[in-house]
Amino acid sequence: DLRLLRRVAVFTAPFTAGDAVDVAGFAPLDVAEIADGLGRLTEQSLLIGTPAAAGLRYRALETIRQYGIAALAAAAELDQTRSRHLAWCRAIASQLGSDDHGDRGAWRSRFDDIADDVRAALAWSAARPELRAQAHTLAGDLAALAFTRGLVGEAQQRYEQAADLAPTPIARIAALQLASSAAAGRLDGDAALRLRLLAAEAVARPGAR
Repeated sequence: DLRLLRRVAVFTAPFTAGDAVDVAGFAPLDVAEIADGLGRLTEQSLLIGTPAAAGLRYRALETIRQYGIAALAAAAELDQTRSRHLAWCRAIASQLGSDDHGDRGAWRSRFDDIADDVRAALAWSAARPELRAQAHTLAGDLAALAFTRGLVGEAQQRYEQAADLAPTPIARIAALQLASSAAAGRLDGDAALRLRLLAAEAVARPGAR
């Protein structure tokens, strides 16, 4: 149960049992142990269970989360758990980006449910050179989702972040152009021009045809 508790501490927002399996379900924990463990941790008030449309969603108080993260580091499981959380966030963000937006209210709710976790995974991966390409992709996905959600300021910020993380000049130019368009959508002409000029500078660099 303590092993499960420290692994689910990487979630910053409420999560389902299925989410816990995706992130925390590596040896020696299996699916049955995770399902039973979540119930016991809730009974002991180490997790809080809240009914939702998809079933119970669990969350830990911030003090418990901080304990769990420290315990992950002490058990040498932090990088593996964070990596699985990153993979989960990338998959969820990609799926949400391709979802039908017909039911706007439901789509917005799904975004709001996972946004904080995606932001946390992005912050963690962006600080690691070996994960730079994954962070670039996640930043672009989050930018597009934020734009669709109406968070145009965050969309601009995340496109700029994607540009800074870009693995190639072409990817940097594309991200800067999207950031400029987001700035224009906010009627921030100064920022839009600044970002277009940065894109123009990038065109002159080797490898940017």
